[in-house]
Amino acid sequence: MKKSEKEFGHKVRILMVMHALLDRPNHYTRRKLAERHQVTPKTITNDFQALATAGFVVKPDDKNRYAFVEDKPYQQLKDL
Repeated sequence: MKKSEKEFGHKVRILMVMHALLDRPNHYTRRKLAERHQVTPKTITNDFQALATAGFVVKPDDKNRYAFVEDKPYQQLKDL
C-alpha cells in the first residue's frame, strides 16, 4: 500500500480504483484490484457500491472484469 493510500485511507483507494477502471476498462477483476490495493475483494465490492452511490455504476463483463457503465456521469468523468 502506498503512503498516500495509508494516509488518506479509503477515499484515496476509491479514487485509485476509479483511475484503474478508467485507464483499463474490462481488465481488472475484483480479486486483482484487491491485490493491487492490498485489501479484500469484499472491500473492492464496497468501493464499487460507494461509486454507485455517487452515480458511477461499475459492472463486470462475462469474465468478471470490471468497467464503468457508460451513462451521463461516466461521460462527464471522461471529459475531465
